[in-house]
Amino acid sequence: MGITEVSDAECIIISEERGEVLLASQGEIQKKMGKEELKELLSDPKLMGDKRDKEIRWLKKFIGDLPIKGLFLILVCLLWIFVIGIRKGEISFNIPIGYYTIPQNLIMVGEPPREINVRFRGSQKPLSSIKPGHIRVEINLSNARSGMNRNTLAL
Repeated sequence: MGITEVSDAECIIISEERGEVLLASQGEIQKKMGKEELKELLSDPKLMGDKRDKEIRWLKKFIGDLPIKGLFLILVCLLWIFVIGIRKGEISFNIPIGYYTIPQNLIMVGEPPREINVRFRGSQKPLSSIKPGHIRVEINLSNARSGMNRNTLAL
């Protein structure tokens, strides 16, 4: 029956179990009483419905359930505003680095970095509550060995 909704095809459905003959056309099923009625219907395409009929049915499908469709449109717009439409922002701070647990038999050679630039991206409201005093960067050097060491930061 689905093919009759999207094309100008007609479909004859024969039920042996019930002894019924059905004709599907333009997405609708009609029960036929006998072979004469079916023969007449198939021989005269005007009885099956013309192009104007299809336009009216399409318009009914479009306009049908308009209040529900309008409600869902409003809900989708609100969801879009809430999820997608929230203003995004970015802030960055220069945060001092603290080194701790330096082994006593090792010394740091050269000038280690004293601060790091930290950037945050996200929704504007939570970003506005972040203050530089709330953020600390500390590097634990307890596992440092003689030679060059590399430390990674995980936030």
